[in-house]
Amino acid sequence: MSGNDFLRSYFCAANSGNGFVSFYDGLIGKAERVFIIKGGPGTGKSRFLHEVASAANKKLHTVDYYYCSSDSSSLDAIMIDGKTLFLDGTAPHSVETALPGVRDNIIDLGAFWDVAALIGQRKRITELNRKKALCFGRAYGYLSAAADASAVADSVSASFVLKDKLNSAARRALSSIPCGEGFETTRVALRSIGMNGDVRLDTFERIAERYTPIIDFHGTAHLFISALIKEAEKKKLRVTVAVDPLDIKKADAVFFDDSGIAFGIGGEGDKKINMRRFADLPSCRLCRNEYRLADAFRRGLTDGALASLKAASVYHFALEKIYGEAMDFAAKEEYTDNFISELLG
Repeated sequence: MSGNDFLRSYFCAANSGNGFVSFYDGLIGKAERVFIIKGGPGTGKSRFLHEVASAANKKLHTVDYYYCSSDSSSLDAIMIDGKTLFLDGTAPHSVETALPGVRDNIIDLGAFWDVAALIGQRKRITELNRKKALCFGRAYGYLSAAADASAVADSVSASFVLKDKLNSAARRALSSIPCGEGFETTRVALRSIGMNGDVRLDTFERIAERYTPIIDFHGTAHLFISALIKEAEKKKLRVTVAVDPLDIKKADAVFFDDSGIAFGIGGEGDKKINMRRFADLPSCRLCRNEYRLADAFRRGLTDGALASLKAASVYHFALEKIYGEAMDFAAKEEYTDNFISELLG
């Protein structure tokens, strides 16, 4: 395993207050070759991605890993050298070939399953899918309500922020970075609200030349990140923005692609920015209870979503077991080995 393994890890989708949101389009738009993997749950799509990534790492290629927002232990996509994209093209992030053969290719892992065995489990598969969908439906209902509560909390906290002071600090934070050739934004997520809980990746902390943690104060940290992004636009800088999974219009972190400097909510770093310094404290005290009430609703509703997603995992992994038992994994692994040999030499 090379030092690059899992260094650049992200989520390329989010279970959000607006439902399921995928960032696949941004990845596909940058790729020169796209391999779309088809197959049911438990057919080894994630394992195939891991094996291709491992082989690419051994040959010193750069690999970006994109994990599933619902099952953070499962890979949804990998990008090799910023050019060759492999992705899970099944629901909920279904992808079809826009440029068949020219750019896009299909890898069908369904070729290795026993159709008769799956037909025999049709009633069970249908029922598990129905129950899983109900759980996800409840989760998205909770997340929608949580996003509404979060918006109320944000409107309260914004009322006591000293915006001029905050914007000046953002300008100073980027003053040493020279202007770039053009503003460009890539969206990813470093947090997921999924079946494994609220999961956070520390990718920016690990890959940045300098990472600056932002200490939140009553939900205002995203405003500083927003000011940094606006300043990046003025300076024509390329940035990778890690969105808040609950409200993708907000950002949890920002990475400046050319300089390697990053800022994010929480984490570890030598220098920290405390959002308390940008607060009008007398005004904050007047509305503190109102903020805390809205934030308590947000946290409670998010916990409800997490409980529903955890319930969904029971049906999800039951489906994986059925499909896994119908697979000829020996044939699939032989195919994988031959594919990697042809791809990487």
